[in-house]
Amino acid sequence: MSSDRNDRHLAHAWRLITQLLLVQSTVHAMAVLHEWGLSELADDAALIVSELMTNALDASSILPERPPITLRLLADEKSLLIEAWDQCPLDLELGQVDADAECGRGLTVVAALSERWGWERTGYRRKVVWAELAVLSPQG
Repeated sequence: MSSDRNDRHLAHAWRLITQLLLVQSTVHAMAVLHEWGLSELADDAALIVSELMTNALDASSILPERPPITLRLLADEKSLLIEAWDQCPLDLELGQVDADAECGRGLTVVAALSERWGWERTGYRRKVVWAELAVLSPQG
């Protein structure tokens, strides 16, 4: 098999693996939220997890060693914090998106669904993008 064909097969395999990772992270987050009794947040959290993990995966995929990305969920009685960690040395770039663009709206979705969101660099090759959802008070 030629090198070009091998490269195409590897690229296709990588796309399949990344799609599976994104689905698994979303399903995992929804299951955890149901287990924690936060079912009311599951739909918005699933969209946020999908967007943040997609961005983390895209950021890490530019690196030759394709380092791992991490999803972290933290909750207390007031809020749910969703974190996506990557190892890309590049900072998060926010910009205007054209109306007909096919991508680039993910963080707009995150901002619309969350109480607040942001990002920070915790080291040269360590970045976290996070979003916070308010836990709804029980009716009573």
